Amino acid sequence: MKTYKFNILYFTFYIQRSWLALLFTFYISHFTCLYGKGAGTTVSTVMMHTFGARQMSLGGCGASINNDIYSLYFNPAGLHKISENQMSSLFSSGLSNDYKASVVYVHPLNIQRESVIAFGVFHLNGGIMEINYVDGTSEDVVSQSDFLATIGWGGYLSKNTSIGYNIKYLSTKLAEKYSTSAIAFDAGVHMSVTKRLNMGVSAQNYGTSLKYRSEKESLPFLARGGISYQLPLADSHSVLTVVDGFYLVKEKDIYGSAGIEYSIHQKYFLRGGCKILPDRNDFTLGAGLIFKEKFSVDWATELSVLNNPHNISFSMRFGGAREDKVRKKGREEKTKIWNLAVADFVGKNVSQADASIVTDFIRTELVKIGRFNVVEKANMNEILSEAAFQQTGCTTAECAVQIGKILNVQQMIVGSLSKLMDTYFITLNLVDVETGKIVKSDNIKAYSAEELQSVCKTLANKLIK
Repeated sequence: MKTYKFNILYFTFYIQRSWLALLFTFYISHFTCLYGKGAGTTVSTVMMHTFGARQMSLGGCGASINNDIYSLYFNPAGLHKISENQMSSLFSSGLSNDYKASVVYVHPLNIQRESVIAFGVFHLNGGIMEINYVDGTSEDVVSQSDFLATIGWGGYLSKNTSIGYNIKYLSTKLAEKYSTSAIAFDAGVHMSVTKRLNMGVSAQNYGTSLKYRSEKESLPFLARGGISYQLPLADSHSVLTVVDGFYLVKEKDIYGSAGIEYSIHQKYFLRGGCKILPDRNDFTLGAGLIFKEKFSVDWATELSVLNNPHNISFSMRFGGAREDKVRKKGREEKTKIWNLAVADFVGKNVSQADASIVTDFIRTELVKIGRFNVVEKANMNEILSEAAFQQTGCTTAECAVQIGKILNVQQMIVGSLSKLMDTYFITLNLVDVETGKIVKSDNIKAYSAEELQSVCKTLANKLIK
């Protein structure tokens, strides 16, 4: 029986390139490590890898980023805003002819709740190493081969909060002789604090251990958190700043990263970042391009790594049920012409004649906007008179529904004009006749009678936004 010594000093890597590697890139992306020490270093190299060229160029940040296909690897709750089918592949080769490749696919599930499901595979090939045996013979083997498969889900928990889960299967083989596997679980929460500020927290790699013969190796269970802020600039330019940190529970180590992304028309991107490690800081650079609205290419490199390996991902959007319906509904809402009537406003501490004049101002401005077929005042009064209906004093949704049904319109506006001291207040409600619900409600004030017409124009434009 042959005996051999397994020494990393004998490793000599040669790449085995193949387009089939793209089918496995997802697996590797989830497992490459930023830093490892002691027990668990081998698996950490895989489980702590930064996935996605965009996230790589941002220093490894990703916990708070949403609407990104590679959120699967950082915080699955960030998948919730993806509204169309997407696929992305990533390939990267190292200095020693090792390589890693991945493919990720995301599919929207539910239009109303905005939930998505994601699938990913990732493969790491450590290249060829030479093993020298004590009898003088040698053998070339693949030093390490890892495969990771992930299924994830992300969806809304409430208006500004989403949750997500992953289940992952890891299979690894060393020197083509020692193989083992493990199952792990991720969970995350994402919160949109404001329109520009986002936060995310996730727990990753909680699962079984890997066992090489008699030796067990635990998965690197970690807690990750991040915050991001989008700062809009003039002329469709913006800057995204992101900060991440994660805590390795078993090792009790804390790591951090920060990044910045400069965007031009949301088509051209320049990125930079920094990984804050216990013994050093690593700097990253990257860029991105979106073309024909459906395709995007991202590139990233790490400046402090020997030979500056280049990571390139290619993504494609297919469209999907949710996106198609949302876009179709948006176009219909934008172009639809509504039948609408405006009931005479009620006067409070002003004459009814003054309230009627303000009603005419609102009616005229709505006609100018062109989004409504507005019933003329004379026709409206005639129809209501024939129906023996008195519209005076109508300010409630119930009253608006009654008038709307008589006039055969889809929407009604009711409101009031009041005066306190020298200030006028105009309040109005837009009511859906079919449902009886107040669709929109707004108010405005004028400091003189001369301002009433101009504020009515402002109020009418606010109403349709």
